[in-house]
Amino acid sequence: MSSREVDEALLLATARQGDPDAFTHLTEPYRRELVVWYNTGMNTASDQPHKVTMQLPQSLIEAMKAQAQKHRRSFTGEVVWALQQYVAEQQRKEKPQS
Repeated sequence: MSSREVDEALLLATARQGDPDAFTHLTEPYRRELVVWYNTGMNTASDQPHKVTMQLPQSLIEAMKAQAQKHRRSFTGEVVWALQQYVAEQQRKEKPQS
């Protein structure tokens, strides 16, 4: 095993034990990618909320926070509302015209 492989194995073991610095070191190269984590251990009924973790541009976060305050909603509530509006609009566009 090379020195680099040993270092990575040690970092991984340390991160698994809960060391936030080791975890950050391992995940930092992927920071800008969209990361979605779906907790499959939660109730999977379609109306039940699921935990999702995303990385968003700071400017979008600030804009959504401002909209949430304006609409008297939580940040999460504003994001859910915006996504629901987007999906509904896309479904209307895709619906065949009779």
